[in-house]
Amino acid sequence: PLTLTGAFDRAMGAVGSRKSTVNRYVEKLEDSPTGPTATTVSIASLVSSTKVDFDTMMYLSRFGFGLGNFDPVMSLEVEQYMERQGHRKYEVRCALRLPESATPVTDKKELQVDALFDVLPLTWSCWKRLYELRENLYEPVKECLGASYDKHFKNAPFALRIGISGTLERLDLWVQRLGELVSEKMLPGRCLALILRFLDAPAPEEAEDGTLRPKANFGSEKCLTHGDREFRIREWRSNWQLELKTRLLNLGAQPQVWERHVVLCDDAGEKLLAKCREDGYPYVTYSNSSLKGQPIHFPVTVTVDACVLADRWAEPAECVVRCG
Repeated sequence: PLTLTGAFDRAMGAVGSRKSTVNRYVEKLEDSPTGPTATTVSIASLVSSTKVDFDTMMYLSRFGFGLGNFDPVMSLEVEQYMERQGHRKYEVRCALRLPESATPVTDKKELQVDALFDVLPLTWSCWKRLYELRENLYEPVKECLGASYDKHFKNAPFALRIGISGTLERLDLWVQRLGELVSEKMLPGRCLALILRFLDAPAPEEAEDGTLRPKANFGSEKCLTHGDREFRIREWRSNWQLELKTRLLNLGAQPQVWERHVVLCDDAGEKLLAKCREDGYPYVTYSNSSLKGQPIHFPVTVTVDACVLADRWAEPAECVVRCG
């Protein structure tokens, strides 16, 4: 399995501390008459003239950057917005995928990347205001690209400061182009890390054995008064509704009781309904008819009544008293 420390150790021929290992590896590449090999060029690109610090490298490696003879490709889009608490927020949908031609390296002694096929593709979304997108994404990217910015974004101008008609379309076009630049490896590691952090990318977690695993989107369950169970769904992901169905079934709540005994609320307290189509596929919508069809604003809190829980919850459990 892929381990973060092991991957770097094998790829860099490491001894001693991690940081000195990186430095020696880069020096070795620069002094090599043949230059970097195909399996190490990605790592070398992360520590080029931009002098990416080691913590940034390790952060990027969790998404698969620099761990093999390929890097993930990114796609971004902005298709909708919503008015919340007097502010307009835009939904940025994000995805990291392996290139279509990507396959695991054959020399497993040098670098093992099998685990990337478990954590990628990675899809998520975040909600940002226009000024946040401008100050924390557009301006840093423009500064990073310098004089070449206009060339790269010639046909994708950023949204105007005043949110007038066409803002959504401009944002969508701009972030799409940004995703293309990431996929084309046109941005240095520091800028790439800034983009991922601003977009709230759910970095895969490192297990105790060092292997990568997708970051959990569903929080742990806690016991409320009267034995009800509650958990949170942190963010939108492409499979979150299927995962919700699985969690509810594991708790013992069958689809026919969801409407009466499963309460879902978005982060503003608006109630949601969980249902299943005739083919069994789950879906979630707002219970307020005026909000139906609107995008759901995460995180979502789910509460399951005690009366529908499976027998395994009959055992005593430490409960948390809910106030208010």
